[in-house]
Amino acid sequence: MAHRAYELVIEWDANGLQSHAGRSYNDLYSLLEFLNTNRFRQYVPCLGSQHSDFLTRLSTWLDNVQSSDDKRTLMEVVPELLFFGREEFTKLHQAALSGPVTRWIIDLLDLRFDDPNLQATLHKETHFHTWYCPVSDSMPIGDFYHVNNLGGIDHRPDFRSLHKFGDIGRVRDYMTHHENARGEPSPLNRIVLLEDFVGGGTQLEAVEFASGLSPDLPVLFVPMIICPRGVEKTRALMGRYGNLRYCPLIELSSDLFVNRNECLGNTALGQAIRQLAETTYTHVVGDNSSKPLPYTLFGFRETGALVVMYSNTPANTLALVHHESNTWRALFPRSARIR
Repeated sequence: MAHRAYELVIEWDANGLQSHAGRSYNDLYSLLEFLNTNRFRQYVPCLGSQHSDFLTRLSTWLDNVQSSDDKRTLMEVVPELLFFGREEFTKLHQAALSGPVTRWIIDLLDLRFDDPNLQATLHKETHFHTWYCPVSDSMPIGDFYHVNNLGGIDHRPDFRSLHKFGDIGRVRDYMTHHENARGEPSPLNRIVLLEDFVGGGTQLEAVEFASGLSPDLPVLFVPMIICPRGVEKTRALMGRYGNLRYCPLIELSSDLFVNRNECLGNTALGQAIRQLAETTYTHVVGDNSSKPLPYTLFGFRETGALVVMYSNTPANTLALVHHESNTWRALFPRSARIR
């Protein structure tokens, strides 16, 4: 049985309608089928039996709006989504260690490339004297350790929780008196803080907490993906802490967003998406009974991101993508921390 979305595509193509990019909607639908098979099926919040498959959710999502123009704009949103799957994050975790972390340690210790003991020193310092911790619990720190074959450090707390409940003295003591599996002294001389996604930068209070443990303690902040506002706040924080360094894997450029100031580089599609986000927002919110409510029509801090990760959709993404209410069904329902 054909999905409702496919029936719409056949109708649009029969009427000679094309996307903003000038392609047929059948080609667009074929692309979405491919993305479903290779990416969208990974989406963790929809793996439970209470959720339908992607193509069914797509049909329901398109039926949130009435006009053909709005339905076509919604369908054209989907290829613009930056979907980061499990495989992409595996590569990002590996790249974080082999790139930013390794370069940082080389600089910190003033290591020379002509030193015959370079690799042995790097292995010792990266594996036994560097504390890799998540900024928040959304960063799967176990995956980072496993894909990089790291071990030897039993506790890997998220610093957002440490900032709320932790004791600075006990954190310092743990690092100073850390022992290896044989009970031998193996102090942790530096901290690497990792985060999967940074939007408006609210997590940076945890980075500031780590940076404030000691002015002599080197801290490296490595977000896998970060938005422009998060970049600005991180650079401002670096100006206050001389021991803090920042090296992201992916800095998203402003022309990838749809908000009050940006619309996909001021393209016609971007303008159409922004207009649709504005006109449908009351339907997205519904009767206010669905918790939590979306922060704004452009997401948290009005970021206007088009990011979906296999693990969840950030609150910074356009509300029409992830929010559900009595009058709106989401394409990628978000699993919210606070409800």
